[in-house]
Amino acid sequence: MISFLISTLIPITFFFNTLTTNFERTVIENNKEEITKGVIYYQSEQKITVEIQYPVKQVLIFHKNKLELFYPDKNKVLILSSESSFPLAFLYNFLYALKEDFGLSEIGYKVKNHEFKNNIIYTNWVLSVNNSDKEENYYFIIGKEKEMIVSAESKNSKGQLLHKIEFKNHVKLDKKYFPSEIISVYNNESGKESTKEIVKFSEIEINKKIPDKIFNFKIPLDAKIEELHM
Repeated sequence: MISFLISTLIPITFFFNTLTTNFERTVIENNKEEITKGVIYYQSEQKITVEIQYPVKQVLIFHKNKLELFYPDKNKVLILSSESSFPLAFLYNFLYALKEDFGLSEIGYKVKNHEFKNNIIYTNWVLSVNNSDKEENYYFIIGKEKEMIVSAESKNSKGQLLHKIEFKNHVKLDKKYFPSEIISVYNNESGKESTKEIVKFSEIEINKKIPDKIFNFKIPLDAKIEELHM
């Protein structure tokens, strides 16, 4: 449901023109840990560049319907194209935490009710979808403390928890609170935890000039290019 949310909300606009942040992403799955480090350059909803510094040097350029992956050490480019967008899930979780309602109203979710627990307001949202002549409801719960979104949960039509997100250690920039740590837990069909993702953001800056090497990045003319349509 999260991927549905993300792909449906593109294009999006925010109160800033550019955003730059370092990140460290840890994914834990099947008792194995994978760490990725790099820098994100958000130029607009139409172009996002991610410079991967660890474990392998890469430059990822996200366009609306195209993703370019450049491997500088190998001078190789993989170009993926698709009819739909290529969402960068953890970045959009980070960005949607800046929206009052996590962007839910824009795709048809409606408020069901509110609950107040331990100084946190939980808003329950519902989305009705017609599937094979049958209406199904999908659920989303947003937890908010003061002006900060601190949690989000998505549930399927059976009320089963699919995805839970915690937003922590917020940093205030231009009157908005940016989460500097996001912990996501994904459940499998049986309702058990299958994947855990921890993303830490640092040196978050908005409306800063994007370095020329990123803003004007072009694939080298002598690079080996491989294209794949998905």
